[in-house]
Amino acid sequence: MPQPVSDSHALYEVLFVCTGNICRSAYAEIVAQAAGLSCVRFASAGVYAVTGAGLCPQMAVFVDGRGDPTTHHARQLTRAMMEQADLVIAMGTDHRRFILDEWPTLARKTFLIGQVARQLADLPPA
Repeated sequence: MPQPVSDSHALYEVLFVCTGNICRSAYAEIVAQAAGLSCVRFASAGVYAVTGAGLCPQMAVFVDGRGDPTTHHARQLTRAMMEQADLVIAMGTDHRRFILDEWPTLARKTFLIGQVARQLADLPPA
């Protein structure tokens, strides 16, 4: 997994990816952004997004005060987004497979959300 940035003023960019960027990846971006980590920038995109679509109402309920679900607008995943990100978190195996098929050279920074969760669970408490 990519190493965190050592310069506390530098931005570490995390990109969440799902299918339409209106449920899972959008939710992850909104809630992660609300955590207030000043050295991390969170973004999201979809492999088959309808650009500009809002967060689905069913998912907006789960945001529950941890961010503003009305500000989200779906984005289509692009190579530029992939290259800019330090860490890409795919919500499912099909999303990761899409990324690896399209941009195999960017595989080193692309992980499934479960892989990231296991790595984070192994960290000592802060």
